[in-house]
Amino acid sequence: MFFPVKKIFWGLIVVVILLMAVYTFNTLSINFLPEELPEAFIEKFHIDQEANVPTWFSASVLFSTGIASFLIYKLEKLLPDTDRFQYSFWLIFMGLFFFLSLDEAAMVHEFTGNMLNVGWVYLYAPVAVLLLAYCLYSLWGRKVVEPAAARWITIGMMLAAFGGMFMEWIWFQFPLPYAWNQARLVLEEGGEMLGAIFILRGVLTEANHRFQQ
Repeated sequence: MFFPVKKIFWGLIVVVILLMAVYTFNTLSINFLPEELPEAFIEKFHIDQEANVPTWFSASVLFSTGIASFLIYKLEKLLPDTDRFQYSFWLIFMGLFFFLSLDEAAMVHEFTGNMLNVGWVYLYAPVAVLLLAYCLYSLWGRKVVEPAAARWITIGMMLAAFGGMFMEWIWFQFPLPYAWNQARLVLEEGGEMLGAIFILRGVLTEANHRFQQ
């Protein structure tokens, strides 16, 4: 069994472009359409709201990464001479992306931040730094994946950190004018989505590599 990695990757990239284009059109439409678009339609494609198409898409990509990681984990467990660190990495990676999928769909980060009365980015940032360091060490220090897969996963993590953490931190720290904040939102959500897609490509690349062995 082999995954059509390039087709999946570029198909998902096209979806991100379409989602960003629809959001941008909805945002700018007030300036050139004679009537405002239905609020329900705008909300269904708003990239900074929950329980809509962009949220479903992001959660699906994250969940798919968790499933692919679980597949590699099971393959590792079947091999008699597998390094314990390797299959432990895939178990942790799988759990991380299942949680991120849940977090995206159920707004766990916002609920936690509101409950503790603190910006969620300040709660997640220390954990994110530790997980990023662990993943980079595993990918490049312990070489748990082939170099091509490591590159895709690393690029994806950097994009996700830029969108999900840095751009969110900008919002918490600096009140931006409306137009600038819309640009920030596109960078934030686009970075998160693209990061997840790049990571998924890396994991699927590694899965194909394992099937060839």
